[in-house]
Amino acid sequence: MAVFLGEKRIKSIVTDCDYTWYDKTQELDSKIWDPIEEAQIRFLMARNKLIDADYFNFKQRFHELGAKRGYYQTFLDLGGTVEEFESFVKDVDTSQHLTFDSELATAIEILAKETQIFIFSGSPLSSIEKVIDVLISKERRSLISGIIGKEYLANFGYQKTDPEAYHLMIEDFGINPAETIMIDDLR
Repeated sequence: MAVFLGEKRIKSIVTDCDYTWYDKTQELDSKIWDPIEEAQIRFLMARNKLIDADYFNFKQRFHELGAKRGYYQTFLDLGGTVEEFESFVKDVDTSQHLTFDSELATAIEILAKETQIFIFSGSPLSSIEKVIDVLISKERRSLISGIIGKEYLANFGYQKTDPEAYHLMIEDFGINPAETIMIDDLR
């Protein structure tokens, strides 16, 4: 069964990982990110010599900027460094909040017969692999033709948001963009 988008045959599928392989829910977001954001807010308040009375306004500003520019850039804009941001998120294990998804596993099995499936993510490789192992099983990880994660991009000085990172992904995966669809989240 070949995969088509309209009349065009699709030979490669590139997906993000977080919030693409699984649903973004308020509950999941709260479990994973609320404690991290709280710690980041307290850290940035101390960095900027703010007091507890400033907490509500600073938290509101943090979330308003985060919604517009992303929380990584907001953290940097408010006085944090890349290394400090990484120290907050390096041990995030999304997989502990997920369960096996039989529909996704079946879909991956079917698609992998006719297309190459790649993951292109700003998450660390170990996190991506854990998510795959939980959602479709470790045995099915071989159905994924390639993974580019945060560390690989960093070797070239890129983040996933950099246009150059997409050129690198196309080259490294050896894909033809005209025969590829990309599935990403909006986060």
